[in-house]
Amino acid sequence: MSRQLSDVRWTATLGLGVLLGSSFGGLASASEFPPPADVAAPIVASETPADETLARQDVGRPSGGMMRPGFGAGIQTPGTELTREQIEKIDAELLENILLITDPTERSLALVQAARYKIVTRELETARTALDRAAESIEQMTDPVRRDLRLISTSKTFVELAQESINAAVSGVPGILSLEQELSPEQRIDALRKGLDAFTRANELAARIGSIGYRPQTMYFAAEQQALGGQAIGVVAFRNPGRLADQPDVLADLRRISTDYIDRAASFAHSIDAPVWRDVTLSAITSAAANSNQFALARQIARSVPELEIRFQALLTVAEAEVRRGSADQATTDYAEAARTVASIPIADLRSTLNNVLVESLIAAGRFPDARRCIVFYPTELDRLEALGAVAESMGSRGLSNEARDWIFREVRPEYRDQLFRRVNDGVLSTLERYGNDSYLGQDARAF
Repeated sequence: MSRQLSDVRWTATLGLGVLLGSSFGGLASASEFPPPADVAAPIVASETPADETLARQDVGRPSGGMMRPGFGAGIQTPGTELTREQIEKIDAELLENILLITDPTERSLALVQAARYKIVTRELETARTALDRAAESIEQMTDPVRRDLRLISTSKTFVELAQESINAAVSGVPGILSLEQELSPEQRIDALRKGLDAFTRANELAARIGSIGYRPQTMYFAAEQQALGGQAIGVVAFRNPGRLADQPDVLADLRRISTDYIDRAASFAHSIDAPVWRDVTLSAITSAAANSNQFALARQIARSVPELEIRFQALLTVAEAEVRRGSADQATTDYAEAARTVASIPIADLRSTLNNVLVESLIAAGRFPDARRCIVFYPTELDRLEALGAVAESMGSRGLSNEARDWIFREVRPEYRDQLFRRVNDGVLSTLERYGNDSYLGQDARAF
């Protein structure tokens, strides 16, 4: 089975929710609220205890700042617009006025909304203050469902804050349409450290969610996004330092910070109490380390994955990254470790499925002898012959048909040789079909 099919199995195991980026709730439409029975009677808020209703109520104003049709959304009467001084005064008093709200449920929601606005305008210190106050307000909430929903939204907003801190460090611009000077290297490093601190708070809040349905996937999201932040920094620090090569101190700081992002994300992932979510999170973090050329760290995290199937996937990710950008010798060691992991899987069908993924990877990397050695992990002769056929065809397509015929003659029993010779020819033909037309069109053509 190909890696895509393997990914399908994981998706089916975990559910499509977090993997496809769906939110935990949506805005209620006007049609969902029944009209009052008596126009003269006051409108009473719904008391439906369903989690879905509470999730809708928890969303509040859309994060993009656009208002839905309804009260307050109409065009303002000319002459009633606020002056710039009035707007600045309202902005300066925003948090102070929100903190006057006595109900912690409403206060925390308002603080999260204010934080999102401040993140958009890159007033990151104010956004951090709002989120810290929101976290304090959550501690005073008594409704467990609303408390979990607020922890989710606050944790995710801390992630947004951390991501914007990384963006500010990369772009160097402190604010939208700002006339200030670009950030200095020291200020950029400080912004990255503040981003790591915001990720830490996001992880802490996610771990406090009471619902076993919401907690693991929120923890996964926070840890994965933190690792991706470390990857973004590591791509600059480890893979493409460019001008930073002339600034060794700054480069060293960036490398340390990138490693801290990923290493702390892995430590947090180990605290996830749902085994599948824990292991998938560790695999995602391994990928972030490997993509940023932090191969030793990636290997360490991959080896720490308890479940064999996902550990194999993590090790294979490291091996493939080594092939593309690292050491060929180390890639051989990583592939060997992935093969040993496959061999240790006791279920024959699963072992065969994962071996398909391993053989495909080795073929793609041009490691044909290693791919042939892995056929011993297949449970049936038919599976082994099919894998050898894939090797033979790929060698034929890459101009290695003579080498392919040599090993077929040496290693394969006579009754199977002709079938594999034919697969070599299939590969040759595929190459001719792909490139032969170009050479034909390059010849002098006569009109009919």
